[in-house]
Amino acid sequence: MNIRVIKTRQGEPVKYGSEVQLMHMDSGAFLQAGKMMADIQKDFLRLELSQDPSPNRVIFVIRPRYNYRQEGDEVVMGDHVVFYNPRKDNCIHFST
Repeated sequence: MNIRVIKTRQGEPVKYGSEVQLMHMDSGAFLQAGKMMADIQKDFLRLELSQDPSPNRVIFVIRPRYNYRQEGDEVVMGDHVVFYNPRKDNCIHFST
């Protein structure tokens, strides 16, 4: 089903408020929110790659990082975005 959605939406502009799934191109696995908390920052969920993703953990909504973009606007190269998982009420966060 994921492949069918990818093919039907291919070529469409990505907009703020859109639900997306993030796929690792080399493995074909999908990024999903883990069930465990991250090792260093305990307020965040660990991320994992899955060949058989859970629908509750793999859907992310694209949100603008700053208020100069609104829901429905197209995402522009160079924009700062937030990937929010509404089912887990958590965002993807990267740190060094």
